[in-house]
Amino acid sequence: MISKRLLFTLTLALLLNSAASQLTTCQKSIVQQLTNVYENSRFPFAFDYCSNIKDGRGYTSGMVGFTTATHDAIQVIDIYRASSSNATEFDALYPTIQRINATGSSSVSGLDGYCDAWKSASTKLEFRTAQIQLTDKLYFNPSQALADALGLRTPLARGQLYDAFIQHGGESDYDSAPSMVKRTTATTPKQGGSEQTWLTSFLSVRKYTLQHASTPETRTAWAQSVTRVNSYSYAVTKSEFDFESELRALDNDGKETVVPCNLNLWTEFVPVEVDDAKKRLSSGAIAGIVIAISVVLGVAGYVAWMYFRKRGFFAPKPPFYGGNQSGDLEFERIVYTSSEQYRSSA
Repeated sequence: MISKRLLFTLTLALLLNSAASQLTTCQKSIVQQLTNVYENSRFPFAFDYCSNIKDGRGYTSGMVGFTTATHDAIQVIDIYRASSSNATEFDALYPTIQRINATGSSSVSGLDGYCDAWKSASTKLEFRTAQIQLTDKLYFNPSQALADALGLRTPLARGQLYDAFIQHGGESDYDSAPSMVKRTTATTPKQGGSEQTWLTSFLSVRKYTLQHASTPETRTAWAQSVTRVNSYSYAVTKSEFDFESELRALDNDGKETVVPCNLNLWTEFVPVEVDDAKKRLSSGAIAGIVIAISVVLGVAGYVAWMYFRKRGFFAPKPPFYGGNQSGDLEFERIVYTSSEQYRSSA
């Protein structure tokens, strides 16, 4: 029979271990900023971002990419509309948003003006607060609950699960974060396994899933986003497991970036329009453009050379003999004409 003192000791140890596993506010800001880099190429939340990125999910919008086809965009709108009598930006579009949400369709038909409404609403604190609340409810809190169940202790492993929930969702479909966890064969820390070994195995499963998504509509877009996995794999090689005030990882161009702690992350609003991160071309894109221009100029030069060559612009000229230039030129003309006449009569 377990004594009360021993039971108290075990309970206290369990609580202390659970508390030690939780991300600090600083660590949470770092984790979420790194996901922001993957989503919008910048550290601040892109509350007012909105675009159809053609990944099979309709419009993607807001701080973590809420979409019209996956039931979370409408939840943000519902929270917002319930919080303020002045939340009227989506009134005209709401019946269409409801219809699309019911079917899970990727169609944006009938949603003209959706992005304008989203950007306008994002200037209001109530709408930004709705986004933060739903992000915690649907993605951050469930990801950390799963991390607890797996026995994950390090901020790096717990942060990777959050990013996986943001991109893959927390549903039961094959590509979801919980499903990828089930397909990870390494022993979990809860079962006595190495956390680094488990994280490395999970990253491999996630990378394969991104490269071979089961949903055709997302396959192309996801295959181009393996940088998210490469970034965390890089952090593993740098032993960034227990980061506190900053984290070294990779940006979308595969270059090292240092993500700082930002305790004002959830209250600051930096409009997407004033940030040109998405407008800048990567070094690979620039190199591709330079190569394409060089090829076009080379082909154009060759075509021009062939055109003028066929018309005799590059025919050999008679030799120049020096001396009096005008006399020599007349002599050359006579010699050249005579030689041409001789060849014609031959």
